[in-house]
Amino acid sequence: MKIVFLIKKIEEGFTANALKELSANNDQVFLFTKTQVNPKFLSANVVVFVFPKNQILPLLSSIKLLPIVLSDMLRKFSFEYCKQIRFNFSSLRQSAYLSKYLIKTLIKYDKYQSFRYLSFWLDDYADQLSLLKKYSKIKHTYSFAHGRDLYEWRQLNSGKIPFKKFQLAHLSKVFPISKVGEEYIQKRYPRYSDKIRVHYLGSYDCGISELRKNNVFTIVSCATVRDVKRIHLIAKALCLSKRKIKWIHIGNQNLENTSDSSILLYKEAIEKLKLNSNVEFKATNAMTNEEVYSFYKLTSINLFVSVSETEGLPVSMMEAISFGIPLMGTDVGGCKEIITEKTGVLIPKDFSKELLLSELEKFDKSDFNTVLFRDGVRKFWEDNFNIKENYQKLQRELER
Repeated sequence: MKIVFLIKKIEEGFTANALKELSANNDQVFLFTKTQVNPKFLSANVVVFVFPKNQILPLLSSIKLLPIVLSDMLRKFSFEYCKQIRFNFSSLRQSAYLSKYLIKTLIKYDKYQSFRYLSFWLDDYADQLSLLKKYSKIKHTYSFAHGRDLYEWRQLNSGKIPFKKFQLAHLSKVFPISKVGEEYIQKRYPRYSDKIRVHYLGSYDCGISELRKNNVFTIVSCATVRDVKRIHLIAKALCLSKRKIKWIHIGNQNLENTSDSSILLYKEAIEKLKLNSNVEFKATNAMTNEEVYSFYKLTSINLFVSVSETEGLPVSMMEAISFGIPLMGTDVGGCKEIITEKTGVLIPKDFSKELLLSELEKFDKSDFNTVLFRDGVRKFWEDNFNIKENYQKLQRELER
């Protein structure tokens, strides 16, 4: 089978993993993207096309798009959303132009209309596929749905993301990456509930991590430091610790970013944390996937901690539990699907620093912090988040 895969960019991590699995399961992948792709992410059967930048369908040719824009404005009337009409019309004109570019590029390939077309995000690339399906240019159109491209309440001003109903009307299927996401779309757009199928992403099997006795209780967090990740809250909680604890943070600390106020909170909390001699803190900065896997394999880690304000379903958690490392995280997005009584401790989204520290101390002395429990954590990963098995399930959906 041949896949046309639309994604803005391929980066280290779950986007590169998606391309790897799609290329492994199909005869050929036509990758349409916004930027050039690092050759290390490409297999022999992947053909890359870079979309032209800053191109838009001429105004006269765009008149037929107006009913789509106006209908979208009315799906749930809001004055705030109506203010976006000019922007949304321009965005759809750009999607229409790129959809024409896509077809002109693929028309030389035999049976291109019957290829499977997949957008990695439920965004303007999904708009392209929806337009092509509406005008009968292609037949099989699909999209993943994650977090920022799915949950409309995350749009603070308008409470709406453009063209969601239009996408659902014309895409063959939508694959939310969590059950929470699946339920959200089905409840918000019940007419299209039969098109919605949850698809967990997953991570690779790189073995298990040994829990070594007599080591200092060690926690790890893994994320780029930014507002929604709230990494500074971990530091604030650990400032209160009267027990020996080691905290390792993996990811870009983003220290030069002056536009994100949480960076300053992070800097201040880390400086204060350095005054607590009970806590050893280490930041590794960004790592490649291979480096993260090697780190988990060789380091005795008691617990993976996440305190995000919002999430889809974090691949970083999937990677941790693949090594048998238990989880502690906030009850946001699809986190409760991976943080269960079999894998760790779920805490409220709006927790106090005292609560977080208390939960960490309880975990240290609990049955969760044992080899037996970690065996169950690993089994949970095998049953739910093995990337190769999950993409084989996706393949069966695409082949129907």
